[in-house]
Amino acid sequence: MIEADELAYELLGTPNEEMWPGVSTLKNWHEYPQWKPLSLSTSVPKLDQAGLDLLSKMLQYEPAKRISAKILIFSLGLHSLLSERKQSLLSYD
Repeated sequence: MIEADELAYELLGTPNEEMWPGVSTLKNWHEYPQWKPLSLSTSVPKLDQAGLDLLSKMLQYEPAKRISAKILIFSLGLHSLLSERKQSLLSYD
């Protein structure tokens, strides 16, 4: 069975100190096969440029570089839906 981390490494490339400073010092880190990153546009060919941009922001190894859930919600235009949902939950008429 292929591990989820290996699937990610095959798509994004094996993380290294250049792309994620400190990765080699993480608990349980060990050497993995060295994969080069694949192009997201080739891997997900039906996704438009905006989708590819958002996906690349979500698929960052280094947590500090990854898009936050709050920004993601606003990027997808879901903030109005969440606001409506919050209002409906608060009104018990």
